[in-house]
Amino acid sequence: MRPDRQSRICRAAVTRGLVAAAFSIGCASSTQAAIDVTPPPIPRAVRQAAATGRALIERMQRADARICFIGVQTSRVSYPGGIATSQQRMYRLGNRSLRLDFLSGPGGLAGETIVDNGTTFYHYLPARRTMDEGPSRLHRERLRARQMLDLIKSGQVTARNLGRDEVAGRSCTIVELRLADTSAPWRAFWVDDATGVQLKNGQYRNDGSILSSSALTEVRFVDSIPVSTFAAPKVAAGTHVQRIAVPHKSTVAEVQARAGFPIKQPTYIPSGYQFDAAGMSRFYGAPMVTLRYTDGPRVISLFEMQGTGASEGPSHPTADVSISFVGGLKIVAVGGATGDMDRMLASMR
Repeated sequence: MRPDRQSRICRAAVTRGLVAAAFSIGCASSTQAAIDVTPPPIPRAVRQAAATGRALIERMQRADARICFIGVQTSRVSYPGGIATSQQRMYRLGNRSLRLDFLSGPGGLAGETIVDNGTTFYHYLPARRTMDEGPSRLHRERLRARQMLDLIKSGQVTARNLGRDEVAGRSCTIVELRLADTSAPWRAFWVDDATGVQLKNGQYRNDGSILSSSALTEVRFVDSIPVSTFAAPKVAAGTHVQRIAVPHKSTVAEVQARAGFPIKQPTYIPSGYQFDAAGMSRFYGAPMVTLRYTDGPRVISLFEMQGTGASEGPSHPTADVSISFVGGLKIVAVGGATGDMDRMLASMR
């Protein structure tokens, strides 16, 4: 693979990880009640050393849905050469609005802005004079939060209190989430003792090495944030606005009507997984189709866009990414075991 192509792929993986990590802070409930910034009382179970992981996760989701704050966040994503780091200023209005201003990061991330006001999602890329605009993505994060709690209640995911730590100068408690399959990646959340807000989250391999993390380094809780903060970003003259009209969760047929190229699907799907949804977004201005497969707690995503490259077997720019070129398309698999993702790519028809 040429160095320039690999660097673009690594940047895409880093960007995806940073955005996903940032959105995972504060999207913990589907409640649409008016924002109440009064910190919820600390339940007795949380104060006790034997507090259950489930109780901590429930408290975190309630707090993240209600509390407003402004902070600085540092995100990290692993790649073959080490750890890529980015810093963002974050504005969070409960689970209803989010703004991220990228202060630093690889591949020209500095200067980019992401805004989601609960109705519309914007991603401004000034270096490319483009801005993506589409339906809000916060609702799907609220849905995932509910699904996570359902998996804990059903016993498919185990939540465990790992003890105390400090993040952004604040005392917090660490909660570990693991599947019964101990070879699978696991997640951890750092829950603020005073407010219940999520201060940090991370995803790790079974050997404890990092896949990605996002942590607040500064945080200031506020009563309100001006609505104008979550308006469409101001863009430079000549910026091309790309509207993404396809809802995130669609059928393959609905996305095919707008993709502009024949979508390929795998004939092999790992045991226990099934197709969940299709979606469409844009990558550097080009249409990109997403196919999502899940077995409940785990998700494998396939990203397809037009592109050509070497015809040899899949490449692996990061630990949980497989890339292949099939019939004029570049297809990227993310989130599964390498062997499963390679078999899916080999079966694309």
